[in-house]
Amino acid sequence: MSKKDQNVTQQFYNSILIVLYLGIGFIPNLTAVDQIAPQWLYLNGLNLITLLYLYLNRVSFFKKVVEELNPKSGKSEYLWAISLVNLNRRDEACGLLEQSKAFGYKDAATAQKNFCSNNQ
Repeated sequence: MSKKDQNVTQQFYNSILIVLYLGIGFIPNLTAVDQIAPQWLYLNGLNLITLLYLYLNRVSFFKKVVEELNPKSGKSEYLWAISLVNLNRRDEACGLLEQSKAFGYKDAATAQKNFCSNNQ
């Protein structure tokens, strides 16, 4: 799948989640004594689905924050690098840790010593 197709698919899923969140007020009573109970159940299920979606796409979201929003604090690069380390992609992570260290994020130096073989 091309990068453009992935972006369109991700935007579609994001839109679906927003519509599902906006639809909470339309959840019927379902013969419950308290009308909020079915809404609460729906909201918790939707939160679980959203959490799973965000977890499975965490690398692409970190990439978007770092490349498009560009906060230049070093924290985003650090968190993205830690995610990549957990995915056994240490070469990419070491470059991000170097960027994070250059932005002055203090935890990046420790992580770089622990995870990068060249110990720059």
